[in-house]
Amino acid sequence: MSVKLSLQCPNCKKGFANNAYRMKCDSCRNAFHLECVNFSREDFLFHRDNKKRWLCEPCLKVKRKSMSDSTPTGSQKSSPAPSQQGSDNELEVETPELADIHSEIQGGMVAPDDTVKELLLSFRKEFRENNLAMTRKLDVSTSEIRDLKEHMNTYSDLIQENVDAITALRNEITLLRQLNEDLVAKNTVLEKRVNSLQEKIEDFDQNALAKTVEITGIPAGRDECIVDIVSNVSRAINFDFNQSMIDNCYRRRPASGTDRPGTIAVTFVRRLDKDGFLSSARRKKDLSTRDLGIIDGESVRIFINQSLTFTNRQLLNRAKIFKADNGYRFVWVRNGQVMIRKDENSAPMEARKVLSNIGSKNGSTPGGSGC
Repeated sequence: MSVKLSLQCPNCKKGFANNAYRMKCDSCRNAFHLECVNFSREDFLFHRDNKKRWLCEPCLKVKRKSMSDSTPTGSQKSSPAPSQQGSDNELEVETPELADIHSEIQGGMVAPDDTVKELLLSFRKEFRENNLAMTRKLDVSTSEIRDLKEHMNTYSDLIQENVDAITALRNEITLLRQLNEDLVAKNTVLEKRVNSLQEKIEDFDQNALAKTVEITGIPAGRDECIVDIVSNVSRAINFDFNQSMIDNCYRRRPASGTDRPGTIAVTFVRRLDKDGFLSSARRKKDLSTRDLGIIDGESVRIFINQSLTFTNRQLLNRAKIFKADNGYRFVWVRNGQVMIRKDENSAPMEARKVLSNIGSKNGSTPGGSGC
C-alpha cells in the first residue's frame, strides 16, 4: 500500500515554500521544515549527499520502544539497551548500518549487547575519521595562518619603511621650507637694495643730462648747421644766446620706420643758461617752424624740453596716462624729475613715488606697462 505524504510540516502545521529544503523521515515519509527539527542547511546537505537515514522524533520513539520490549529477561537484563540519557532528540540521526542492526535486534538475530558494542565501534570509527579530517583542516588552517602572519610581518616592515621615508621627507620639507623663508627674506632685502641702487643710477644718469635740452619738430636739411638752428630758435623765443654757452649740440638719428626728423640735443656749459633757455621756451606759446622762418610745407609745432633718460621718458608717459585716467591737471618735468599735481590747491608730488605706491596696492603698474 502506498504511503500518503503530508503537504504540511507535522510540527508547525504549515506548508512549504517552493524549492524549500525538507527533512523526510525514512519511516513515516513525512516532510519537516529544517528549523522545526533543529537542522541547519549544512546538516541537510550532509545527510542528502551521504545518503544518511533519518527518523523523525515520533518514529524514533516507536523504534526505541520496540527495542525495549524485545529485550530478554534474566541474565541478559544486566546488559540493557542503549541508554536514553539527555533529551529524546539526541539520537535522531540513524545511519544505514545502525538501521540494519536494529532490524536484526527486532528479528532476534543479534543480542542487545552485541548491538551496543557494534554501535560503539561504529561511533568510535566515525569519530576517528571526523577527528582526522578535522585535524587535516586544522593543519591547513594553521599553515594558512602562518603564511598570513609572514605576509603581515612583511607588509608591516614595508609600512614601517614607508613611515620612516615619509618622516624623513617631512623633515626635509620642513628644512627646505625654512631655507626658502630665509631666502625670501634675503631676496626682499636684496630687491630693496637693487631698487635703491637703480634709483641712484637713474638719478646719476639724469644728472648727467641736467644741462641738456631736446628740440623736436625742426625739419632736417642737407648740410645744416645745428649751432645756427639753435641760434635761430633762441631768437624766436627771445633768449639772449651766444655760441660760448653751448658745450655740445647735435641731431639724433630718427627712429626707424618714421618720417619724423631726428631730435636736436643741446648741452649747455652752465645749468643756469639751460634753465634760462627752457624758461624762454615755456613763455613762447605755440612755437612752430613759421617762427623760425621756414615757409616750405605745413607749419609744424616745435617742442623744447629737458632731456630725460629712457626710464624717465617712460615714467613721463605713464604719468600722463595716469593724469587723464584719474582727473589730475598737471604733469611736468622739473630738474630732471617728473612731477604731478592734482589741481592748483594741491602740493606737487614726484610721479615715481605716486605711481609706485598705487602699483603696490593694485599689484600692477598704473597706466599700462609704459613700454
